[in-house]
Amino acid sequence: MQPLPKSLEKFIHTIQTELPILLGETLFGLYVYGSISYNAFDRRKSDVDIIAVLHRPLNDLELKKIRKFYKTRLDQDWVKRLEMDYVVLSSLKDFSLALKNGFKATHLAHGTLHRNAFSDGGNPLNWLNIYQTGIALFGPLPKKFVPVISEKIILAGQRRAFDEMKSLYHKWMKRDLWHQVYMVVMMNRIACALRTGRILSKAAAAQWGLKNLPHQFRPLMSITLKKIANPKGKPLKEITAALPELMEYVDMLFKKKSGLKARFVKISSRGT
Repeated sequence: MQPLPKSLEKFIHTIQTELPILLGETLFGLYVYGSISYNAFDRRKSDVDIIAVLHRPLNDLELKKIRKFYKTRLDQDWVKRLEMDYVVLSSLKDFSLALKNGFKATHLAHGTLHRNAFSDGGNPLNWLNIYQTGIALFGPLPKKFVPVISEKIILAGQRRAFDEMKSLYHKWMKRDLWHQVYMVVMMNRIACALRTGRILSKAAAAQWGLKNLPHQFRPLMSITLKKIANPKGKPLKEITAALPELMEYVDMLFKKKSGLKARFVKISSRGT
């Protein structure tokens, strides 16, 4: 694994050592996923993704303790980049319900803890990530408790992510360059998963797209790769104009899929 910033290592270590004491028997496990587990963490902009698995929902006293913990025991710069969900173990039995109805959990984002917010804590693609490459900070290894994630559920998770991105197109294309680049990269990530069975980090997905998408998308990918390291500024007309065709291409890949093959289990940060 690539070395993390020392301050981030200390941040994660504090969560690893102090949160189990704070929550006691309520806590089942703590797991790092996302870019850190992909070995693709970008110290300039990557989020820190952690899921806490609980035996039961948090009570008022525990929530008060956790809020104080975030404010007084942790580096606030990293707290702002921490995405953390508190998920009850029993809620992981049926991922199809989370995909159908949405999933709510105690959720920390942008430094604020929400008791009952929509979150990715029940996203089967995140749990596939945790199962394959997640880092256990506390509790049993993911393979000992994460339920089997069927090919049908994996495909449904990809479809939901695609539909959410598609619904945001008109709004995000008017916001800024960051949202444009993010959407292009996510379309590449989904396309790669559908074509190869691999789930890549965002940066690797952009590289994969340049090499493997049909020729007409190369100008779009070239622009994206030039901007991905520092996606600041106003939206670019070139991306706004080219992205609908990429979304149509990804939609076509979904239509060709009646289900994913068993090989759809590999998570990687490298392109093909």
